[in-house]
Amino acid sequence: MKTPDLIADRLRSLTHADDTLLWKLAMPVIAQSFLGMLVGWSDMFLAGQILREEEYIAASVVSNYLLWFVESLGGVIYFGSMAVVARLLGAGDRERANHAVAQSLLMAGALGAVLMGVVWILADDAARWMQLDGPSAEHV
Repeated sequence: MKTPDLIADRLRSLTHADDTLLWKLAMPVIAQSFLGMLVGWSDMFLAGQILREEEYIAASVVSNYLLWFVESLGGVIYFGSMAVVARLLGAGDRERANHAVAQSLLMAGALGAVLMGVVWILADDAARWMQLDGPSAEHV
């Protein structure tokens, strides 16, 4: 049997219980993404309704893109550690799962420190890279 046939057979054999489990696993990730999107929308809404000048809206949009990029980098550690810990707990190896969580926290802290330094150093250049100038670049 070819690989596509195996995948098609597996997809046909999925039950409602499998679908329910998949949604339970996916909902926290979907909710996090949705809430992040709502933060961006609320920033744009407030910039448009309260400040009412295009430069603030442009700065808000660019800032949201940069925030999304930083969150995506953090997601690498988050999703990777979630997969490792889930496998270890599924195998009944609680000690190694705890060790993996500790490593994930250390990696997240290190990544956060590195990103903070990079953003601190490159903050002024980021607006130029995103092709902003004038007051919009100052607000980013």
